[in-house]
Amino acid sequence: MEIITRIERLLEASRTDSVVQENGTILLNPGKIPKCRHMIFKGLTNDVLHEYLIADYKEPFPNELAAFLKHYNGCSLYWVRLFTVDGMSFSASLLSVYGLPMTPPFNRPKNQDEPFDIRIEDLGRHKNIPKHWLKFGSYIRDYQFEYMAELFYDTLGKKVYACYKNEDQILDCWDSMDECLCSLMDEFSGSALAYEVSF
Repeated sequence: MEIITRIERLLEASRTDSVVQENGTILLNPGKIPKCRHMIFKGLTNDVLHEYLIADYKEPFPNELAAFLKHYNGCSLYWVRLFTVDGMSFSASLLSVYGLPMTPPFNRPKNQDEPFDIRIEDLGRHKNIPKHWLKFGSYIRDYQFEYMAELFYDTLGKKVYACYKNEDQILDCWDSMDECLCSLMDEFSGSALAYEVSF
C-alpha cells in the first residue's frame, strides 16, 4: 500500500527528530502546541486485530484497513496550532486514521498517547449512513476547522466516502482507502504550522 510507504518516508525523514513513547507511539517533530507534527501508533498483532476488530465487526472487515492496522494502529497526521480571535490557542490534526487503544482511557499515562477508538467512533453517524459503512477516520476539509469530515469504508462496494460529521451528504469519494489517504496527504503536505480561526 502506498500510504504505508508514505508514512515510512515520514518516519525516515524525522528519524533524528522523534520521540518513542513507552507504548510504542512515535511523535515526529515533537513540541508543545501542538504536541508533534505527526503521531503514529504501533501496529496491531494478528491476534489482537482478529479478536477485537475482525471477529467483533458484524460486516466483513475491510482487508485494506486490516493490512494498514497491522503496520500502524492508526495515526494523526499534520498537527497544526490554531489561534482564536480572543488569543487562545489549541492544536488539531488535519488527518486521522482510527485504531484500537491498547490502554484504558482513565488514568492513562501522559506519555502513552493512543489512537481514537474505531469501535466507538463507528457508532456515531447520521441515521441515513448505511450500517455496512465503517467509519475509520476523519479530516479537516478545505481547512474549515469548524467542520470535521468523516471517512467511511463501504465494506460491500469497497469505496471510501466522506461526509461532514452527523450529516449524510457525500462530499468526496475514492476507489480505495489507499487512494483516499494518499490524496489527503498530498493535500495537507503543504499545510502551514499554524492558522487563525474565527470560532
